[in-house]
Amino acid sequence: MMSISVRCVAPVAALFLAIPALADTNAVAILTLEDCVGVALRTGGAAALARYDQAIAGTLVGQAAAGLRPRVSVNGSYTRLDRVDDLDLGPARIATADENNASAGAHFSQVLYPGGGVHAALAAAKLGKRAADWTRADAEQRVIRDVRLAFYDVLAARSALKVQQEAVLQLGLAMRQTRIRFAEGTASEFDKLRSELDFANASRDLLRAKNDADTSMVALGRLLNMDLAAFDVTGELPLETVTADKAKLQARAARERPTVLAMASAIEAAHKDLAAARGSRLPSLVALLNYDWGNRFSAAELENEFEWHWTAGLGMEWNLWDGGRTAQLLRQKMLELEKARVEYAELAKTARMEVSLAWLEMGNAVQALEGRREEAELAAKALEIARTSYEAGVATYLDFVEANVAAAAARLGIVQALRRHAAATARLKYACGSEDLGE
Repeated sequence: MMSISVRCVAPVAALFLAIPALADTNAVAILTLEDCVGVALRTGGAAALARYDQAIAGTLVGQAAAGLRPRVSVNGSYTRLDRVDDLDLGPARIATADENNASAGAHFSQVLYPGGGVHAALAAAKLGKRAADWTRADAEQRVIRDVRLAFYDVLAARSALKVQQEAVLQLGLAMRQTRIRFAEGTASEFDKLRSELDFANASRDLLRAKNDADTSMVALGRLLNMDLAAFDVTGELPLETVTADKAKLQARAARERPTVLAMASAIEAAHKDLAAARGSRLPSLVALLNYDWGNRFSAAELENEFEWHWTAGLGMEWNLWDGGRTAQLLRQKMLELEKARVEYAELAKTARMEVSLAWLEMGNAVQALEGRREEAELAAKALEIARTSYEAGVATYLDFVEANVAAAAARLGIVQALRRHAAATARLKYACGSEDLGE
C-alpha cells in the first residue's frame, strides 16, 4: 500500500509548493478590484465598442446639421468639336460655335426653408447621440459588473483552495500517525488503509480546487485582455450593507438605469423621426448663386472669347406625390415609435425583476452567513480536540475524519456565502444603475 501514498504525496507536495507562488510579486503586477476595473474599461472590447458607437452617433448629428448649412462646389470642363458649321448670312458667314470650348465655375446654395424635415432630423440625431451616451454608460457598468463577478470568483476559488489545502494537511498528519500506530500494533490495518484512501481522495479534491482557481484567473484575464503571467490579484470578499429597501431600489432601477434612459431618448428620437418624415411633404426653398467662366456664352465672330458671368435665383421643390413612398415611410416611423415604447416598458420590468432576484440572492446569502463564523470556530476547535485525542489514542480515526470534514465544510460555507453575497451586490448595483445602494 505504500505505492498509493507515494503517488498522492508527489502531486500534493508540488501543489503545496505552487500555492505560495500565487503571492509572488517580483514578476507580476498585483491588481486590486479597482485596478482590474480600470484596466477592463481601458482595454476591454465591450467598452471600446460602446465608445465607437457613441462616436458614430456624434457623426450622425453632424450629418443632420449639414442640411442647414450652405454648400459650395466648383466644376470645370473642356470639349473639342470635330467640325464647326458656319451660318451663311449673305455678305458674311458667322461661326455657330468654337472648336475648343472650356468652362469653370463656382456654385453656392443655401436652404432658406427646409420644409420642416431637416430640423426634426437634426433633433432626432441629437437624441440618438444622447441614447448612445447612455448605452455607453450601460456598457461600462456591465463591464464593471462582469469584472467584479470574475474577481470574486478568483477570491472564492483561492479561499476554497486554502480550505482544501488545510484539510489535506490534516489528513496527511493523520495518515502518518496511523502508520506509526499500525507499526506499533495499536491501529488496525483497516484504519491504515482508510487513512491512505482518504488522503488520496482529498488530494484529488485539492487538484480540482487548484484547477478551479486557475480557471477563474483565465476568465478574469480574458476580461482584462491580460496574460496570466503578467498579473495577479489581491483582496477579500466584501460584505456590503444595503440600507435602501427593495421597493426604492426597484423604482430607482426603472427610472435611472442607463438602458432605460437610453430607450427613453430613443422614444423621443422616434418622435422626431416621425416629424421629419411628415416634414418631407412640405415644400423646400433654396437660394442659388453661380459664377462661371468660359467661351460658351455667345457665338464668337472670328475669335475664341472667354468671359465671366454670374447667375442668381431661387429654387423650390414640393413633393406632391411620390407613389406612396412617404405614406409607407410614415407608417414605418409610427411602428418604430410603438416598438420603442414596448421596449421601454419591458426594460423597466426587467430592471425591477433583476433587482428582486439580486435582493433575494443577497438575503439568502445573509441567512447562510448567520452563525457560520461561530460554527466554523466550533468546528475548528472540535477538529483540534479530535486530532489531539486521536494522537493520544482516545478517539478513533473515524472521529477525526468526521471532525475534519465538518471543519472544512464550515469554512467552505462561509466562502460560498460571502461569494454569493458579493455577486448579488454587484448584480444589484448594475440593475439599479448606481453604486449607491443607500436610502
